Amino acid sequence: MKSKKLAKDDLTSINNLQGQFAECTRTLGLLQIDRKSLSDQLLLIEEETKKQFDQLNSIRNTEEELLKTLQEKYGEGQINIQDGTFTSNK
Repeated sequence: MKSKKLAKDDLTSINNLQGQFAECTRTLGLLQIDRKSLSDQLLLIEEETKKQFDQLNSIRNTEEELLKTLQEKYGEGQINIQDGTFTSNK
């Protein structure tokens, strides 16, 4: 087999393409890592959002129970939270 030396510009072209390929591959890897990180963050956000909605529903249920208790205790009317007074509708 006979060997021939590549022209300098051909070797430069090959090296440039290999560098571009390596950079593209590195960038794709970093993007996949970023995608995974964002996906994990979205899952955490979804879990926390669900917890907060569950807590909101619990607060609403507690509020309804409190309103029933207050209505049984004071009757129907208006409560002024600022001055702590109850005004009956009757």
